[in-house]
Amino acid sequence: MGVLQGKVAMITGGTTGIGFAIARRFTEEGADVALVSERSIEQINQATKTVSTAAAAGRVAGYRCDVRDRADSKSTAEKIVAEFGRIDILINNAGIYTLDAACAADESAFKTMVDVNIHGTYNMILAVLPAMKRQVSGSIVNISSAAAVRGAGGHACYGATKAAILAITHALPQELRGMGIRVTAIGPGAVRTDMTAAVHTPQSPAMQQVKARVGALYPSPDPSGEFILDPANVANIALWLCTEQSWGVNGTMILADHGLSNSWSA
Repeated sequence: MGVLQGKVAMITGGTTGIGFAIARRFTEEGADVALVSERSIEQINQATKTVSTAAAAGRVAGYRCDVRDRADSKSTAEKIVAEFGRIDILINNAGIYTLDAACAADESAFKTMVDVNIHGTYNMILAVLPAMKRQVSGSIVNISSAAAVRGAGGHACYGATKAAILAITHALPQELRGMGIRVTAIGPGAVRTDMTAAVHTPQSPAMQQVKARVGALYPSPDPSGEFILDPANVANIALWLCTEQSWGVNGTMILADHGLSNSWSA
C-alpha cells in the first residue's frame, strides 16, 4: 500500500512541469489527486488522463481555476471537498517565471508574477484552510525557489515573489499552532520544464552565460557538472514532506540546488 493511500492532494499548476511530476508521484503512492490549472479544459483533461495511468489506487480529477482570483480558488477547493470528501495536501505550485535581465521586466510581466506567485499562493492556502482545520490535519507545500534566498542576475523580480512565498511559509505555522497543519516549502534551483526551457537547456545562450559565470563554484555532485534538476527530483522531496517521515519539519524550506545558494560569492 502506498504511503499516501487515503489522502487527497490538491496540486496547482498540475498539468505540466513540477506539478505534473508531483501528481504522477503522488498517484503512484495511492493518493487521490485533484489537478488544478488555468489551462484549457482539453489540456487539463489530457493531463488528468495521463496521470490516471500511474494511479496505484486513487482517483484523479481536473479542475480549471485562476489562482489569482480568490473567489475562484475558494470555489475550486469547495468542489474538491464535495467530490473527494476532504483535502489533506495542498501543493502550491502554480507560478510564472520570467527572466528579467537588469531588472528590466515590464510592468505587466512583473504584475503577473506578483499576482500568480504571491496572490495565487496565498489564495489557495486560504481556500484549503477551512477543510484542514475541520480535519485538524493537513500539509501545505509551497514551491518557492533558491532565488528566494540568494540573489541571481536576471531574477530580481522573480526572486522577490519567491521570497514572499518563503515568508508566508515561515509565518503561517505560528498562526496554525495546534491545528495539525504543517506548512513547508521547496526551493529548487534550475529545473528543466516547458516554462524554463528557453533558459535551462544546455546549449541556450542564457545557460552558457550562467555556466561561464558560475563555473567551478557550482558544487554539483554529477561528474559531468550537470546541475539542472528533473521535475521528478522535486516530486520526491514533496512526497517526503507530505508523509509522517518528515514529522517535525514545519515552517521551513528544503533547498534543492546542489548547494549553489551557499557557494556563490557575494
